[in-house]
Amino acid sequence: MLQYVFSPKWFYGVDIIFEIFSILVCFLIAYYANKFFKVSHERKHRYFSVIFLLIGVAFIFKILTNFTIYYHVLRVIQIGSTLHFVNYQYKSEIIYSIGYFLFRLLMIGAFSSLYLITQKEKSRNLVYLLFYFILLTTFFSYYIFVVFHITMAILLFMLVGYYYHHYKQKGESSTKVIVFSFAVLLLSQVFFLLTIIHLDMYVIGEFLQLVGYLLLLYDFFMVNKS
Repeated sequence: MLQYVFSPKWFYGVDIIFEIFSILVCFLIAYYANKFFKVSHERKHRYFSVIFLLIGVAFIFKILTNFTIYYHVLRVIQIGSTLHFVNYQYKSEIIYSIGYFLFRLLMIGAFSSLYLITQKEKSRNLVYLLFYFILLTTFFSYYIFVVFHITMAILLFMLVGYYYHHYKQKGESSTKVIVFSFAVLLLSQVFFLLTIIHLDMYVIGEFLQLVGYLLLLYDFFMVNKS
């Protein structure tokens, strides 16, 4: 089975540390969003909480996927006086396939849901169409990785546009931070796409991705503090 390795060798394992921090940040955002919901009782805050919880879970699946690529799963079997090392390639491929698919499904689903929340009119047909779009994109991104990053970039571009327009109307400083955070996340997807040219672009993408989530956490923290 074909397994994509996007990270340069010197970054093996380090990207997992980045993603662990991203998980913690996303879970904290989910926590603060849930606190807002308990105070305001606005559904959008509950949705934000669930969405960022799903993003955190998506990163967990990505970490499992990375482990199957970077590390060999071995088992030692003793037959008589000799030791035999068996490579569990079949099990590794199953973990990789499930992790790879679920990471992309949850990420595209989460950011599509974020965009859906921003729309005032939400017909059932739009929801069904979006659900079909998520499944179709996830399926094709399994075989062509650029499809995933292009889709994420489009979703983030639309989120940047929405919140920038909202900032122009309201002039709220918290919205300005959200615009900047989604813009940084958008830029991270651009660098992930540039791994086609050079693998070191992946490192920049990972760094920008973490910064984008940290900015969102900062915004939620400051709003909660005020």
